[in-house]
Amino acid sequence: MANSQIGPNIYIDTASEQVTVGSTKVSYIFFTPSAIGDLITLSSSSGGTSILTVQSAVAEETKLLDVSFRPLVFPNGIYISALSSGAVATIVTTRGSEI
Repeated sequence: MANSQIGPNIYIDTASEQVTVGSTKVSYIFFTPSAIGDLITLSSSSGGTSILTVQSAVAEETKLLDVSFRPLVFPNGIYISALSSGAVATIVTTRGSEI
């Protein structure tokens, strides 16, 4: 499969890929690891500084990271720097002052 975007939702199952272009705000991240210690790392560009890394403590349990009160800003779009094999995520974006 490949990463895909439908409306404000971005479904992630592949690393080393740019999933949005241009300034992007993230309100929620749902992360489902396949094993303990799985992780996802989000950057604003390939080779850029990591903005967020989430690592699991429990296998196969979806966790919600709610940053809607202060959305994460990715000035050059969202780049998936790392994603453990078998792990998946859904990123919910927002525009402007939407929350």
